[in-house]
Amino acid sequence: MHLELRYELKRIQKEMGITTIYVTHDQEEALSISDFVAMLYRGRIEQMGAPEEIYSQPRSRFVAEFIGISTLLETEVLSSPEGKLRWKDQMLRGLPLHRQVSQVLVMIRPEHLTAPRREHFSATDFSSENVLEGEVLGQVFLGSLVRIAVEAQGVRFLVDMQNREENRFRLGKKWC
Repeated sequence: MHLELRYELKRIQKEMGITTIYVTHDQEEALSISDFVAMLYRGRIEQMGAPEEIYSQPRSRFVAEFIGISTLLETEVLSSPEGKLRWKDQMLRGLPLHRQVSQVLVMIRPEHLTAPRREHFSATDFSSENVLEGEVLGQVFLGSLVRIAVEAQGVRFLVDMQNREENRFRLGKKWC
């Protein structure tokens, strides 16, 4: 659906106070024109909620993989109340968990990652948690964004950054 048509459809819905059921497989379209989304999988409702909730708090692996781009990490829970996790040999901190579990699936979106701020570094140069050392595999120009593919511990992460000269990296460059 054309971008201007999306705005017009939302305007008409609000102006007339009508409820519209719109069926689509286009994620961007569903998130942009909806006040409420129902995700169906194999004939069952997998999750219902506001578009922002569906995108940022998916309740299943299917929803996390279907809506938007993400990297999913299967982690071991070390401390539920503190959100301390282990992925491979890397210590991570997530959100506090309200119940005791031994494993949790962590979803990382490209906009949640950032780049190193200096030319020469290693993971030991950083004192904060959630720092991964990897290698730049490539980058794609997306207009106002640059999407950078980075491999860390055998997993490919995508990183979305503003399209600025300082946010362009060479292939093979070390990344933290």
